[in-house]
Amino acid sequence: MLDRISWLLLQEFDDYGYEKVRGWLNNSEGLIINGKKVYRLMQETRLLNSRIRRERRAKRIAKYLLQNPSQPCECMQTVTKYIYVHGEHRNALLITVLDMFSRGILGYRWEWSINKYQVIDLMRDFCTITACHRR
Repeated sequence: MLDRISWLLLQEFDDYGYEKVRGWLNNSEGLIINGKKVYRLMQETRLLNSRIRRERRAKRIAKYLLQNPSQPCECMQTVTKYIYVHGEHRNALLITVLDMFSRGILGYRWEWSINKYQVIDLMRDFCTITACHRR
């Protein structure tokens, strides 16, 4: 088998790794052999090419991913959660408005379905109750 592998690798313009050699042995030669065994055989006879080390890209972090407000009600966030109600055998939606400065809950609404008008009403109710809105 090593003779066959050596013959294949000596061909002009062929620069095969162990995976392609295993495929060639399987398809052309009719040998069923595991890729790990081909790797070990090629490594022992020094037929493996050097590994190609690719340069890893640096991870990009979103510039404004984390909000850092300097005062209350400067930045608010809405969170929507599905909550399964066992007695009804269906999901209810809980929408919550959070203040990112204090990480406190400013208001919430629990409904079977929520549309944009209910979210607007929740924000309007929140703004009339608290003094967070700007005049």
